[in-house]
Amino acid sequence: MMRKHKYVLVILIVLMAIFYLAGCESAPVPSILATSASVSAEPSATQILPTSIPLTPPQPPSIEAQTLSMEDTYVKIHVEYPVISGMMDEGFQTTMNDSISNDVNARITQLHDDAEGAYGAADFVKYTLNSQVSIHQNDGTLLSISIRYQFYTGGAHEGYDAMFINILNKQPGEQLAIMDLFTNGMEGKSRINNAISDEIGTDADYEFSSINDNQWFYIKGDEITVVFPVYTIGSGAMGEPEFNIPLTVLSDILIPEISH
Repeated sequence: MMRKHKYVLVILIVLMAIFYLAGCESAPVPSILATSASVSAEPSATQILPTSIPLTPPQPPSIEAQTLSMEDTYVKIHVEYPVISGMMDEGFQTTMNDSISNDVNARITQLHDDAEGAYGAADFVKYTLNSQVSIHQNDGTLLSISIRYQFYTGGAHEGYDAMFINILNKQPGEQLAIMDLFTNGMEGKSRINNAISDEIGTDADYEFSSINDNQWFYIKGDEITVVFPVYTIGSGAMGEPEFNIPLTVLSDILIPEISH
């Protein structure tokens, strides 16, 4: 009787094992691919996402000083002027180079015509014209250049003139007047006027009230230099007065290309 019970127990155990194995085979198997897809579709908060990479600053343009010399019965000329290459906007570059060259040639033509007209006078002396180029800033974004002229047409003193060129190397290129430096032009003019007035103080030799929209200027390092033609705010003995103004005085209203 006891042996019979043992056989029954063994049979029951075997049947339970069969049922258990059958249940395991029918149970769904978790999908590794489905889990991976789910994670990649909805990244966690700690996942590193792509970040923007700053663009490489433009390369500074090249400036070559060209010279033009001539002498005849009426004039003696030796002028230097800049030729720009390597700007981002080649069309604008061509326009600027043509403008500079045309200005130089116009000065030479005018001087020669004036000298011919004066030739034969008892006090006639040969007219002269000279110039020098200065590169004040060329950091890839801003190019600031000046051409300073000295001329002589007789009399006790030489004459002076200048051409200031301030351009942004971008696409499209842009030539800057002094009011273009500011996001608020009137506020910029007011601050420059105040800075110049503070520097002049009570010096009675100056007659200054305000800069104009075509004011000469150049930028060098962390300063803007405002330049006045001879005789405009004082006597000829002053030459061309210059006032250096720190850009920090203007930093909150400067355009981004200058405030960088």
